[in-house]
Amino acid sequence: MNNKMKIDNLENKKVMDELSVMDEMLNFNNSNILEIGCGNAKRAQEIVLSRNISSFKAVEVDLTAHKINLSKNINKLNFDSYPCEDIREEDQSFDIVMMLKSFHHVSPNKMFVGLKEINRVLKSSGLLYISEPIFNGNYNNVIRIFHNEQEVRALAFKAIKLSIEENLFELVSQFFYSSVITLNSFEEFENNVIKATHTNHDLSYDKYIKVKNKFESYKDLSRSPNYFFEVPMRVDLLRKIS
Repeated sequence: MNNKMKIDNLENKKVMDELSVMDEMLNFNNSNILEIGCGNAKRAQEIVLSRNISSFKAVEVDLTAHKINLSKNINKLNFDSYPCEDIREEDQSFDIVMMLKSFHHVSPNKMFVGLKEINRVLKSSGLLYISEPIFNGNYNNVIRIFHNEQEVRALAFKAIKLSIEENLFELVSQFFYSSVITLNSFEEFENNVIKATHTNHDLSYDKYIKVKNKFESYKDLSRSPNYFFEVPMRVDLLRKIS
């Protein structure tokens, strides 16, 4: 099964929203869920409010985002802050662990340790859902100018494959799709991405202009909002080997 894993299927991908993909691949019913790298917890809130879960723990290492999350009061949703490689939870506590576009943010030398930790906190035959952006597409063409993640995404994929080779997990399935990002202006992109609190992007003036020009090259006046990006995604669904 491991030999069949692909970092990209190199095909045109169906446009889907992330929650619809999850519904195809996961059974949320009465599940205890852990999300590592939850950001602003948007997806966590959607799941808690619309799916029949038992509990949801959303974890974020960015203390600015975590502080904002703590101000939210939603039944069944709790927040904490710790890294993937040091999960402060009891053994076999969760049915599902999710990392949504966050695993490649783990330090490369800690990726496999993080996967071992996830294995530890998953229940017998529990599922690990990892979604990762594929290094391709127009949105990637903008971001790679100031934040090139090609190497770390490849290392993340390598660590996932290693966790299968080392019998921590078995591959259940992979799924490839495109998510959609729409933006009203470069200023919105700058505030959401360049000025994101989880990463320090210190751009020179020349690089800033280069990023802005590339972004503006994708403006489409026939659309509203004018900036529409299809972002190719890969999901790796793994099952803990008991």
